[in-house]
Amino acid sequence: MKKFTFILLFVLVSLCLHAQFILDNTITFETSDSLFQMGPAAGNCWQIGTPSKAIFNQAYSVPDAIVTDTLNSYPVNSFSTFTVKLYDPAWGNIWNPRTWVSFFHKYDTDTLHDGGYLEFSDDNGNTWTNIANIAGFEYAPGGVNPIIGNGNQAFTGRSYTNWNSSFTMWCYFPANLDSICLLRFVFYSDNTPENREGWMIDDIHISTEFCEGIQEKRNDKIISICPNPASDEITVKYPPKSHGSSVQIFDVTGKLTYQDYSFTEKSIDVSNLPNGIYLLKYSDNKYLSIKKFIVRH
Repeated sequence: MKKFTFILLFVLVSLCLHAQFILDNTITFETSDSLFQMGPAAGNCWQIGTPSKAIFNQAYSVPDAIVTDTLNSYPVNSFSTFTVKLYDPAWGNIWNPRTWVSFFHKYDTDTLHDGGYLEFSDDNGNTWTNIANIAGFEYAPGGVNPIIGNGNQAFTGRSYTNWNSSFTMWCYFPANLDSICLLRFVFYSDNTPENREGWMIDDIHISTEFCEGIQEKRNDKIISICPNPASDEITVKYPPKSHGSSVQIFDVTGKLTYQDYSFTEKSIDVSNLPNGIYLLKYSDNKYLSIKKFIVRH
């Protein structure tokens, strides 16, 4: 069995003193799971059950999987979704959660027209971003990301001989932990009928780790960054009575790009930073605060 493993870094800050897992779960589709939610029913071709097609004839862990129709070819004009929950603020007052996601799948679609892709949301599903646009996730071996009919990079064509792919995403969440973080699986098809089987997925494994042991209380609202996006410099506004403040800035690969452990200036020069998403960590004797900002020249 040939396996490809890809690492997706949304935002990386390795600052844990201690770590614990608060979630270690595999969605097998044999039983209900609170982390799983089917998308809107209207026109949704995803079905959970025993696959009974010519190619998709067995789940990875029998008997059930989630398939774009367990019996028939996928329909035309489909935009079908389901989501899995990666983080929920109700899980506790934590910071720097990190989640590993893996799944097994097969697909059989019209190449460059129909296909499936993944989207990430850190605001309870209000906005979605294709994971290929966040950190270079590869939908095909060799760094090739095919684009399907609706303009999204996606899994497309045929990969169905074996369960030959196990994709692993290493997700460091953005600074806003007041909202639920979700991963959405999307299947899209155009208006041309195809006698093909679509997308079959099984055994979605989710492990979420959080960091503890920090003396400061996490409060992301005590600082603000402006302008955002920025091109030349950012101004960091923080509590006027704070003492012993420190500021660190990380890029999406986890590289430390700036640090000041006796931070007194409110402006930071970012003109030498490449375009991209960055994470600023502020801490003093009382509070820890993390904010996301964008550099755009």
